[in-house]
Amino acid sequence: MKIVNESAEQVEAELRKDEIQVTREPYDPRSRSSLFSDLVGFLRSPSPGSSVTLFEDESGRVRYYTVAHTNPEIAELKTQIADLTKAGGELPAKRLDQIEKRLKNVEAFEPKLAKVDELAAIAERLPEVEAKVDAIPALEAKVDQLGELRTRLDRLEKPR
Repeated sequence: MKIVNESAEQVEAELRKDEIQVTREPYDPRSRSSLFSDLVGFLRSPSPGSSVTLFEDESGRVRYYTVAHTNPEIAELKTQIADLTKAGGELPAKRLDQIEKRLKNVEAFEPKLAKVDELAAIAERLPEVEAKVDAIPALEAKVDQLGELRTRLDRLEKPR
């Protein structure tokens, strides 16, 4: 689909049909803060679920555009926050209480999660420990031979 030098209205309509979020901004070459990120966004092709910013000139033509692929989980969270937020910008008291209770539950689980992390670290070392345990019989056999080796060494060192 051709986007640059096309009518911003037509491009927006076509992109929205493809379930692409569209934002329109006025084209101002002096306000370009990050040319690199714009270039990367320009090289991407819009796909369903992505977000496109159209930069249009005074005549309504798209001068350039950027594409950002949206993480679906983040988009869902933003939607939930928007749904939960009242016009005044505050969460309803009941919902706020629920959030605080869940936060306390999460905080109560944090020490348990720390122990799980410790156990995972121990479990990672388990094969190394098992290998050392498996080597014990061979080491014990060598220790048992030390007495005999000392006796033989003493015999060799005695003057004749």
